[in-house]
Amino acid sequence: MKEIKSKKNYSYLLLNLVVWSIYVLLSLSIFSFNIISLVNNDNYSSKNFFLVILSIFAIFIGIVFFKQFTKNIFIIEIDLEKIKLGKNETYYLSDIVDIKLTGKFYFDFIVSYNREGTAITFKDGTVKYFFDDFYENTWKMKQFLEQVVIQKKDSVIINSIENKKVKINDDEIDTFKGYTLLCFEGFMFWVFEFFFIAIMISALNRKDYFPTIFSVCFITFWFIIFSNLLNYFYLTNEYLIVKNHNYFWKKDIYLLKNIKEVIIESHGRQSLGLTIITNDFKSKKNVAASLYNSTWLELKNKLEQQGVKVRSVVL
Repeated sequence: MKEIKSKKNYSYLLLNLVVWSIYVLLSLSIFSFNIISLVNNDNYSSKNFFLVILSIFAIFIGIVFFKQFTKNIFIIEIDLEKIKLGKNETYYLSDIVDIKLTGKFYFDFIVSYNREGTAITFKDGTVKYFFDDFYENTWKMKQFLEQVVIQKKDSVIINSIENKKVKINDDEIDTFKGYTLLCFEGFMFWVFEFFFIAIMISALNRKDYFPTIFSVCFITFWFIIFSNLLNYFYLTNEYLIVKNHNYFWKKDIYLLKNIKEVIIESHGRQSLGLTIITNDFKSKKNVAASLYNSTWLELKNKLEQQGVKVRSVVL
């Protein structure tokens, strides 16, 4: 391989676009409703006027949010000699003085914060970043840069590590698992699941199909959303295994020698999770809401004893 071009992560971008659109449409609706009330009502209150000002501010924030977010997403083209960022910025790879392929880096946003990505420093002091979540093939671009810039290779071979199904001896396993009912996410999951199951059963008995269909949709949606927060872990002398309280069939197995590093971090406002980065730079986030801090510390210590690099952002 002599060159590579970024591929945008459209599923991630679409999710953010949907959330942004809902926010702006809601703000526009409040604005429109209050403008109509002000025009048609001579005795409007200061409350209506305040809501108009507030909705204008909310729309403005939404527009700024979208502009700031999208400016960090640009096309990346890399060959054996140079890297092109967006339409107008091109840098020679020979001018790179430092490159960090993993780590938390400054993300220029309305409220700036650090997120996982790549940082490249050039001779003139310029530092450029690109972030993992924005591209489907981030792991391939990182391999390309590693082989050309760090290992000084004349051609690039992209390697992919595949998780294999193996039989684990139960006697060798350390378990890092909590109780779903004793964490906020697990408690909320079961409360709303049982509530809407009761509504569905009641509607079925009355042959009222609209509440039944709505309940089934909500139960399915709630199950998917909260199940993704309820992972737990097994650890042996050779493997790290990710399981899930609700997805009983899930079994992601990582050979410890294939793991570049793991990150214990909070994903947004969610509970703590374990991001696993393998040697091919693929990464996967596994939120585990049911684990206590003491369990996380025990997992961290065990992984370090096994020679796995652990980057803890929160502990």
